[in-house]
Amino acid sequence: MSPAPRRRRIRLWTFVLAMILALTGLTVQKQRQVRQLEYVMDLNYRHSFAELAAYLGEVDTALKKSCYVTAPSLTASLCAEVYAKAMAAQTALSRLPCSDVTLEQTADFISRAGDYSAMLARQAPVQGGCTAQQRADLFALSAAASDLTGRLAAVQADLESGSLSPETLEQVRGQLEAPEGEGTAGNFQQVEAEFPEVPSLIYDGPFSQHLERQTPRNLEGLPELTAEEARLAAAACWSLPGRALTLTGESAGKLPTWNFSAGTGDRSYYLTVSKQGGQPVLLYCTRPMGEPSLTPEEGAQRAAAYLRDMGWPEMAESYHTVWGGVVTVNFAAVQDGVVCYPDLVKVSVALDDGSLAGFEAAGYQMNHTSRELPEAVVTADQAMSHVLPELTVLSQRLAVIPSSGQYELLCRELTCLTPDGAHVLLYVNAVTGTEEKLLLLVEDETGTLTV
Repeated sequence: MSPAPRRRRIRLWTFVLAMILALTGLTVQKQRQVRQLEYVMDLNYRHSFAELAAYLGEVDTALKKSCYVTAPSLTASLCAEVYAKAMAAQTALSRLPCSDVTLEQTADFISRAGDYSAMLARQAPVQGGCTAQQRADLFALSAAASDLTGRLAAVQADLESGSLSPETLEQVRGQLEAPEGEGTAGNFQQVEAEFPEVPSLIYDGPFSQHLERQTPRNLEGLPELTAEEARLAAAACWSLPGRALTLTGESAGKLPTWNFSAGTGDRSYYLTVSKQGGQPVLLYCTRPMGEPSLTPEEGAQRAAAYLRDMGWPEMAESYHTVWGGVVTVNFAAVQDGVVCYPDLVKVSVALDDGSLAGFEAAGYQMNHTSRELPEAVVTADQAMSHVLPELTVLSQRLAVIPSSGQYELLCRELTCLTPDGAHVLLYVNAVTGTEEKLLLLVEDETGTLTV
């Protein structure tokens, strides 16, 4: 064999060996990086769990204290502390690899305890402390927090002793059916399976159990319709040929509906009506839009006319927005001159030909009823005493607004002008005289929004 081929083979094998060594080095380096990443994740998860256990312990302590104080200011302070610690516990829980898989009851308890305490922090100074029922709720929440804190402390002890190690979310998902005590998921499952009894909280807040039992008030007493009966009701409501409507499905939940689609010419419709009574809930119409021939104000007049033609009771227009050649107008029901904002209907009108482009009435169907309104003992002048001198009151009227827990409050709605020309809405409770809400009006060329 000549020297040239031998040298080529030597160079080839040298290159192959160098590549093997390089790949081996990269593999070792990659493994080291993976181990380092796992170590950092392990520390982060341990730290997050330690924070969760610590914050829940502080929630427990603050709840215990709040059970025994009577001064409204101290009650408010302690309840605010419970809320703050609960929010911190939620943040720690969100960083755990299994937080959204196995600790559902824990997350729910933290949310409810925090929100209920925030409500008490607001109410205690006004009502002079806690009611007997609220104090009983605090005792029950405290007992549940103590039990849960003890269980999480046991899991944390296993983590610190090394008998338990954090795992990735995928591994936890794979262990969800594992017997209790096998791996992190098993330990967390045990916490959930033996979760302490939590009181049924009925209060003015988004986590109140009364919201879970809410049913459509406007549909009470109406019969359940078949899909065919609902198709005919939908066609009659929106003046569409019944044969053009095709059933696309049904929706469950608090407001069950029959869902349909239709097509006429260049227009495609998606619409829903309630299973109970066949009342209109939703309509979308899609089609190519031409150049506007109507102003937004003229479109709003068309929207009000559509409601009248559909036989809806007296409705008050609030604000509108314009987007994509369509004006969307918000309406609320009126009872005895009082605007009822929970009874919301949105009507969209195309500005090129004034045709109906959209309709949303879920809020109306869920909330509308003949209300027994309380007496407005707070006069307009008394309500205006809450307005700062820098604001100019432009108008006032009575209005029903939803609270954070979807209860209803009769208020004096004061429309005010700020020194820089903006508008704000101040709502003063017409029964208690307390300030309930303040909204800013964002006004531009597209219309008006409240924030």
